Amino acid sequence: MKSKIPIQTKISRKELEELRSYCDGLAQDGFMKNSERAMRRWFKLLAVALNERYGFGKDRLFRLFGDLTELIRIHDEEDIEFWTHADRRCEQIGVLDVIEGNLTQKNESVKMKQR
Repeated sequence: MKSKIPIQTKISRKELEELRSYCDGLAQDGFMKNSERAMRRWFKLLAVALNERYGFGKDRLFRLFGDLTELIRIHDEEDIEFWTHADRRCEQIGVLDVIEGNLTQKNESVKMKQR
């Protein structure tokens, strides 16, 4: 079935640009909401793990999450110097491979050390 849009109902170039801008804004808002939701979930998992494993209480967790939030606010993804430093520190600590997703390799070496 073919349909024809009458000329008087076509969208002007300006209206089309406004519509695209609006849709882009909605997409960005959705991305931000999903990012914030993912961040909250990670914070919840960290809180539970740190509490159960190391006894972190409310005060220590609040300080930690405050520090993390401040770092996230100050250093966006484009701050290459900061993220290079963070990678170097994680490598020094020995957790960079795990964070970067090389879990299977790291797990195998841990299993071998435990034997």
